[in-house]
Amino acid sequence: MWNERLYQRVARADAWAIIGPVWWYGPSKNLKAMFDRLVCMSGGNPRPDLIDKKSTVKAQALEKSPLWRKLTKSA
Repeated sequence: MWNERLYQRVARADAWAIIGPVWWYGPSKNLKAMFDRLVCMSGGNPRPDLIDKKSTVKAQALEKSPLWRKLTKSA
């Protein structure tokens, strides 16, 4: 399942429909593993200091800035 073609298909999709069990009000370990792999696929954030490690507001602003394109090309 985890090959380069899958990543390209996921990136091109307009929307995702995720159907699966919910365990203790959270995602299953397989669903979490999928999202962890998708983050690793894109290289993650090479500079966590720019977003105070976990600030979602700063992370979203960084992804929309020109600096993000430069950071992800060099990673």
